[in-house]
Amino acid sequence: MFAALGDEWAMSVFAFLSLVCTPIPILFHKHGSWIRSKSRVASKEPVVEGAPVISLSSNLTTIQEKAQDTEGQK
Repeated sequence: MFAALGDEWAMSVFAFLSLVCTPIPILFHKHGSWIRSKSRVASKEPVVEGAPVISLSSNLTTIQEKAQDTEGQK
């Protein structure tokens, strides 16, 4: 590819591909819960008996939750 296009255009192809892929994580962040709700396997409990159940909830708090807690205490 570099021999056929030259260095500048060959690297530009990679740059354009990366620009096309840029919105993908943003879309997953924005619409991830909807995507998981439509999945047949993502929202199911584990079927294997005796397998450890991994908790998807977290005890960590976000910055917004901390801000809401401090506003509620004032």
